[in-house]
Amino acid sequence: MQITKSVIKKLTEHNISLILADIGASGDSWSVFKVLKPISNLLRFDPDLRDIREVKGTNEHRVVTINRAVVEQDCDEVEFYLTKSPYCSSTLKPDHEKLKSFAYADWFEVEKVVSVPAITLNQSLSLGNFSHIDWIKLDTQGTEFRILDSLPDKVFDQLLVCDIEASLYQHYLGADILPSLHDLMLKHDFWIAQMRPHWNTRISSNTSCELSSRYQGQDRKIFEYSKHREVTTLEFCYLRTIEGAKKRNYTFEQFLKLFTCHFSLGVFEYCLEILNEMDQSFSNSKTVEILRKETLAAIDKRVEKSKTPYYISALIFRLKSLLPNLLWQN
Repeated sequence: MQITKSVIKKLTEHNISLILADIGASGDSWSVFKVLKPISNLLRFDPDLRDIREVKGTNEHRVVTINRAVVEQDCDEVEFYLTKSPYCSSTLKPDHEKLKSFAYADWFEVEKVVSVPAITLNQSLSLGNFSHIDWIKLDTQGTEFRILDSLPDKVFDQLLVCDIEASLYQHYLGADILPSLHDLMLKHDFWIAQMRPHWNTRISSNTSCELSSRYQGQDRKIFEYSKHREVTTLEFCYLRTIEGAKKRNYTFEQFLKLFTCHFSLGVFEYCLEILNEMDQSFSNSKTVEILRKETLAAIDKRVEKSKTPYYISALIFRLKSLLPNLLWQN
């Protein structure tokens, strides 16, 4: 991710401030907030506090941490399953029958079931004194669709970016499935800007132990370089389309936010499309021209980096493809 000082300056001149929501905040602090911190406020949630890393705000930019489970319907408390890995804790019960086919099944072992305070995403906005959300990250282990679908249209209409981690398998009882989630995002005029797969080997814990014994504890290395791995989880970055912004009568400032989100993700070509639309629909051509120069400069930089001779690129690609086999033989 990246954002230039010139872009930050121009956004500050227009009093642009982004509201970010991190739902499922276990682990390191969110990289998006690290980059956009000068122009952002952060709302973060996670009832599992075992792996929450501290995030500090400033006087101008707030960080509001809500230690409640985000749910789709109004309720005071909800059962929360604390699993062996904090990253697998959920308001849904793990489906151990389906998980037994995977080597990571033990991550989902329930260590404790607790009742935790609950809140809807819409209620949290009032609690944090925020009017909307610009960028949301969802990693709620099986409830992503229902949380997004519960948003009022006025909140969904202002959403610009949605980072979602979705499993291709129902690792939890009654978990949401990817097709429903994708259909929802298309309905609200989003497009997939980035997609990152997570690969795993379909192997039971017993077989994993057998290989670990045979190869002296190096079963993880075997899994990583196996030719027969499958995608079990996908990370998506959905971005609002220009057509969706026009349909919802976005202001100049909202288009500036949309540009900022795309620019920070390196989607420079679509940034030019956004700037062209802003040029046609609004009169602030000076700001548009400055941002256009920044965007073209970023594209120029990328083009220069890509000028590696073809034979070198081909050699690097070939070495990467051979690496798993070489490591396996060793």
